[in-house]
Amino acid sequence: MGRDDWYRRTTWSKSDQVEFFERLDRSRGLYNKSQYARIQASYLQGAGHIRESLDLLNRVYQEWPDASQLPSAYWQEANCHLALNDLNSAICAYRKCFKAEKDSGFRRMTNARVEFLWLVATRHLREHYDEALEESDKWEHPSLFPVDQFRIAGALALIYDDIGREGKIAELAATALDAASKTGSGLRYHKGLGLVTNPDRKIIRKLKRLATQ
Repeated sequence: MGRDDWYRRTTWSKSDQVEFFERLDRSRGLYNKSQYARIQASYLQGAGHIRESLDLLNRVYQEWPDASQLPSAYWQEANCHLALNDLNSAICAYRKCFKAEKDSGFRRMTNARVEFLWLVATRHLREHYDEALEESDKWEHPSLFPVDQFRIAGALALIYDDIGREGKIAELAATALDAASKTGSGLRYHKGLGLVTNPDRKIIRKLKRLATQ
């Protein structure tokens, strides 16, 4: 096992857990313990061990709650709940993420606001429209990646159309479609990073209709 592999496991057997927590106990400081446990939770999530990931994130909150790690941990939690199709818990986790960012003065925001806006728009969660729009206004750093440009502009177009808001619906829809059509990220060394892959065809058709209004 490599030097960093001990907190990047994609299996979670009894022996994996024993080895992981033994190494974690030897780690120095709250920050390191919190970061290692959060990263391990993300690898478990990626490997499909969703409930195990949630269990480990709960331990982060209870035992190693370093302020710098909490926004990302709550963001990961939201995605775990979405994988389990638990929308209410996912929304609660997003809210905790937003609060943790504010409380910690987190300079590098997570992508939670983009994902929350997209979730609310595409699932037609009308009771959360105002909240999603308010949170999207706090996004300070326009994303470089086409997938985020697609989601932000597309979500705004869908919500504005649904509430009958006058304005830039056609322009937003066109911006989203342009982002979805991009074949390069614009980054010199990571040209394939952050592209729109396998978009929902129903949403694409809706955006095409909105772009021509």
